[in-house]
Amino acid sequence: MAEIFEKIAPYYNGLMHDVDYKQWGEYLLRILNHYHFIPNAVLDVACGTANSTLPFWEEFPKRVFGADISLSMLKQGKSKFPFLPLVNADVRALPFYNKFDLITCIFDSLNYMHTEDDLSKAFSSVRDSISKGGLFIFDMNTDYGLRYINNLGTLNKDSGNIISIWRHYYKKDKKELTLHISIFPKKGDKIGRIDEVHTEKAYPVSTIKTLLAKAFFVLLNTYTCFSFNPINPKTKRILFVAKAI
Repeated sequence: MAEIFEKIAPYYNGLMHDVDYKQWGEYLLRILNHYHFIPNAVLDVACGTANSTLPFWEEFPKRVFGADISLSMLKQGKSKFPFLPLVNADVRALPFYNKFDLITCIFDSLNYMHTEDDLSKAFSSVRDSISKGGLFIFDMNTDYGLRYINNLGTLNKDSGNIISIWRHYYKKDKKELTLHISIFPKKGDKIGRIDEVHTEKAYPVSTIKTLLAKAFFVLLNTYTCFSFNPINPKTKRILFVAKAI
């Protein structure tokens, strides 16, 4: 999984310039406030270039760590935020034990677990890393959400120094969306090309709840992302709040 972000890492921030990480941070802090939860130690898993980690650091300085499987993505994060402690680690095999009381994993990172076994390993690894009573907060795209993205068709983006083409292919039988992304970075009067393939898989909430229970989590609630509204058949992205038991 790390290799799919290796070539794209230097251009990731430019490609994702339209993602409102401030909105993400504010929303997650509202979730914590809703549960009257003030963490002592926070781990942001699959943090990428650490844009998702920074809001926690600003709220809880010196109590926040980031982890990602891609060393190249972490290097980009470290170059921007040298004060952030970042660890190279796979969500399925985190090198911690009862160290954190809040673990987050956002921006559909867990949709990159393509089998129930991988998703189960991720949940178990997170549970090993979190103390009893701690919160695990994560989001996942739904099948409806993946189909919605697919229906957008081919997308062309121009973010100044980078032109990119996003082509989506949805597999109904597997509930998987494959993204073929072609990046054309501009270097002076020359234009290069980088191609990557990313695949996300959707899981029913019932399966996610079962796998969480297997890993000794209780699912406290599910929300239509960026709100406190209950999920519905047209929810594109779900935020899950689970408690370690």
